[in-house]
Amino acid sequence: MTKVTITSGIDAPPFISVALCTWNGAAHLTAQLDSILAQQGVNLELVVLDDASTDNTWALLESRAAADSRIRLYRNATNLGHLRSFEKCMALAEADWIAPADQDDIWALDKLIKLHAVIGTADIAYCDSTYIDEAGKPLNRSVSDELVMFSGKNPIPLFFQNTVSGHACLIRKSLLPVAGPAPEGFFHDWWLALSAAGRNGVVYLDAPLVQFRRHEHACTTLGRGSGDRHSARRNANWLESLATVGRSYATTGLRQAEFAGRFSEALLAAYKGRLVPAWQLVWSNRSALPPDDKPGWSKAIKLWSRIRRKAHRARLEPAAA
Repeated sequence: MTKVTITSGIDAPPFISVALCTWNGAAHLTAQLDSILAQQGVNLELVVLDDASTDNTWALLESRAAADSRIRLYRNATNLGHLRSFEKCMALAEADWIAPADQDDIWALDKLIKLHAVIGTADIAYCDSTYIDEAGKPLNRSVSDELVMFSGKNPIPLFFQNTVSGHACLIRKSLLPVAGPAPEGFFHDWWLALSAAGRNGVVYLDAPLVQFRRHEHACTTLGRGSGDRHSARRNANWLESLATVGRSYATTGLRQAEFAGRFSEALLAAYKGRLVPAWQLVWSNRSALPPDDKPGWSKAIKLWSRIRRKAHRARLEPAAA
């Protein structure tokens, strides 16, 4: 696809790649495709990577691609999963701006142009999302009702809580090689948010520009409340996953890399029953902890209590297989 150029001193519409991953998503895919292809004020390509669907998703995609030259289709020979599929799909994008897309949401028609207008020099701009149920009925709740949304250039809050969902993002393509692959088992959008905050920053647009569909087969539990509660190792998984992320981020050379290394060591020490490093870490960084609307001493005590509680429970859980 040829990018639009600037002529006669007038800015042309920005060229944006939408990176859509699908897997057995035919039930809701048409509504999402319609909302993406109708985006206003932008020149876009839609890069679709199907993760070896077994329903009629691929046939639906082929039909849409035959009718719209902006769509490029790719298909995994075997199922790679959510994390690696999105990384592969974004790598196929041609534009300097990438907007990841889930297969079952519905975008406001001005989502992309509004995010592009606010991103400035940041690596990521993201918006709020409102929840809808499987049938598309509004649930009268938004992501921002549950989380204090992050913005800025200090990644420390994001180590403890992510608010940057991929489906709500516009990402500067040059961030991808800097961030590199996400740690195995982690969320690609969380990893990119950390990396963006450690480089050129993250901007939050306080506007609900996505209808975020919540149903039994959704990839994430945000808005559904089920979390990881049914896993026999849920507390150990939490500690080990975040420790791995801290260790990985510490090698990037991005802002707060030194903190990330201490973060990883403190979590692993807590898992072994040594809680002082975790307390020292949260207390010395209390002002940066989430959420922004609470006093630092309160945030430090609450977070340390959570780490202590999870570490105690993790030691009672079964060892990894």
